[in-house]
Amino acid sequence: MFNTVPSGSGFNVLSIAAPIAAKRQEEFRNRLANMGTQQGAGNTQARNNALATYGGPTRAAAASYGGNDVAAGIIDTASALGVDPIDLATAISYETAGTFDPTKAGPTTQWGQHRGLIQFGEPQAEQYGVDWDNPVGSQLGADGAVARYLRENGVTPGMGLLDIYSTINAGAPGLYNRSDANNGGAPGTVRDKVESQMAGHRRNAERLLGSSSDQSFDALAYLGL
Repeated sequence: MFNTVPSGSGFNVLSIAAPIAAKRQEEFRNRLANMGTQQGAGNTQARNNALATYGGPTRAAAASYGGNDVAAGIIDTASALGVDPIDLATAISYETAGTFDPTKAGPTTQWGQHRGLIQFGEPQAEQYGVDWDNPVGSQLGADGAVARYLRENGVTPGMGLLDIYSTINAGAPGLYNRSDANNGGAPGTVRDKVESQMAGHRRNAERLLGSSSDQSFDALAYLGL
């Protein structure tokens, strides 16, 4: 487990990180409640135009923009882990090519067909309890597959996007120089992807969770650019 605090220092990172994370979760909950499901006609038309131009499942788009079950589930998952929901949503946006589609199909590797919000391989989906008949409920929430996977593989309260994505992509926090390009992933290391490929996905995350004043659909962000 990645830990930058020297042992025996007397410093308890959880005593500081957990209250900060809890406060941020409550702020995001309030923003989400205030946002509700309102989407302007112009925004809806922009989304539909982008989908018509660039393709993409309308169900996934609905889940991404105005799908409060997905947004609330990400917030509950982040709250259980003690991490920033924007960081978690950014990683999920990246893993689902900007759609937040809970059944998003990815590459086929030695782990079979990868699917879902963090691209579970087939044995991992079974191990962590993904139910493809209930993909949102089984993946998100305090005891969902995403929280279970991240918690059991080393994510602790206060960790940021780099460690969250390292755990998703490489299996544990701190593996910043690992790459899954040989298994069908995008070129680049964990650090490369977080620092160079996720800006549009962070904007997606902010819109999904209602933390940005600009709720308009961004086709470039949808495409991960």
